[in-house]
Amino acid sequence: GYRADTTGTGELVTLYCDSTVTFVVHAQDYPVFTLDGDTVVCIGSEAIIHVNTTATDCTFDWYHTKGTGTPFMTGMTMRHAPQADKWYYVKVTNQNGCFSWDSLHISVVDPKLTVPVTEICKGHSATLTGTQASYFTWTANPPDASLAGQDSLNEITVTPQVTTTYNMIGHGLNGCNSPILSKTIFK
Repeated sequence: GYRADTTGTGELVTLYCDSTVTFVVHAQDYPVFTLDGDTVVCIGSEAIIHVNTTATDCTFDWYHTKGTGTPFMTGMTMRHAPQADKWYYVKVTNQNGCFSWDSLHISVVDPKLTVPVTEICKGHSATLTGTQASYFTWTANPPDASLAGQDSLNEITVTPQVTTTYNMIGHGLNGCNSPILSKTIFK
């Protein structure tokens, strides 16, 4: 500041100078991303999950528990062979330190075959249902014409002409195969 006679009376008053400071604050959005990949896999089969984002210069940290510990893996692609159903967490951090979290549940193929009725009369049908896999394939021994067109469904309705054993294989999204499950329908 400085002193000056602003009234013309000889009395000095202190005047302060105005100053302007300009600064730029760079703001950045939190990273936006999606996850895709194998969310249903067989035991011993590797799940591969990829982060899709348009953000640049990000880091990718994968955790078994959100927000704690050291990441078990880094990078845009996570590869892991779960032995049971499991949650995975990814933290995506941009170059300014802004971060976002997401989670993904990976299920292990553990197919179940349900057949409410295993003995039927001639001309009657039986329904077989597969669960806990991404998709299924079915075969019959001896071959059964009523299975045609249903061999990739999770639920089939068949009308066997003789006692027939139906085999089901559950598959993961990565194409892995479970052990064969079988059920015999008696005529």
